[in-house]
Amino acid sequence: MRGDEDLPRRLGELAEVLEREHGRGSSYRENPSLSGEPDDVLGTLLVTILSQASSDSRTREIWARLNEAFPSPSALLEAPRAAIEEILRPGGLARQKSSYIRAVLRQVREDTGEYSLEQLHHCNDEDALNYLTGLPGVGIKTAACVMLFGLERDVFPVDTHVARIARRVGLVAENAPPDRIHRELAPHMPEGLALALHLNLLEHGRTVCLAVRPRCERCVLSPLCVWYREGERKREVG
Repeated sequence: MRGDEDLPRRLGELAEVLEREHGRGSSYRENPSLSGEPDDVLGTLLVTILSQASSDSRTREIWARLNEAFPSPSALLEAPRAAIEEILRPGGLARQKSSYIRAVLRQVREDTGEYSLEQLHHCNDEDALNYLTGLPGVGIKTAACVMLFGLERDVFPVDTHVARIARRVGLVAENAPPDRIHRELAPHMPEGLALALHLNLLEHGRTVCLAVRPRCERCVLSPLCVWYREGERKREVG
């Protein structure tokens, strides 16, 4: 891994290559998130919680079913937990997600007097991130997604796909966990690139740079990839 002073250039290069490959640019309107978050900040948070360990299409289906069954936050809080978990079950982690969603709604109502997080639009990035990560079950990745898609801030979420590619191309240490990757890359992210780079890395991790049997032979990042070059050297020696 090279020095921190080289990270902005390398992140910019990565963003450029991936935008050519996957086509997502820096416009929020033209390039929405892959899960299609709601228009309000609280809804974005709830959908992000639902998306954990679930596909985008499944998350959209569950979010629609949840809103149909419980059309308001108060109805969701008053509903039997078993009824909520039944709707959430196809997306996995139903009990955990149900618990987090209900706890978040209670906390938001206690903090603001309503079921809304629109006040975060008036907070700076640090305060918004601190508030979100103080909510039940909300880690830095979830908070960053809410800031990127719900608040339209230039914040870079690091999920498992993003983390895997960041390690393989040598942006961070090979054993760096996602939260550490977020902290290390955030100060060096070129302005305006967070959205496009996040979406394109996510797509690349799902389709090419797979956790098992990555498709290196068709990967546009191979010339930039430390992990690939090390594999080439081993194959040559072997």
